[in-house]
Amino acid sequence: MSAEYLEVASLEQVPVGHSRVVWVSGKEIALFNVGGEVYATDDRCLHQKWSLSASKLVGKIVACTAHNWKYDVTTGEMIYGKGMKLNSYPVKVVEGKIFVAIEKSALG
Repeated sequence: MSAEYLEVASLEQVPVGHSRVVWVSGKEIALFNVGGEVYATDDRCLHQKWSLSASKLVGKIVACTAHNWKYDVTTGEMIYGKGMKLNSYPVKVVEGKIFVAIEKSALG
């Protein structure tokens, strides 16, 4: 399958150390700015579907505000979760604009 990069936000909307939710093809995707590098994962915690973009980001770890489930936003992997992982999406930043790659089949 091939992916298409879609513009979702500007870099100034996601400052270093912060996150933001965007909607892409009906999906809530969380953008995280870790040291100037932007990463994208599904926005909802695997446990009870709380928003991760509204949760606290410390370095590259986001901790869900509901029950403190922690994820590495650079990989989507749950900390201490043995194989539990959020969907992650490729990101590129071009001239201050953030683009996220979504599979064409998901675009409908």
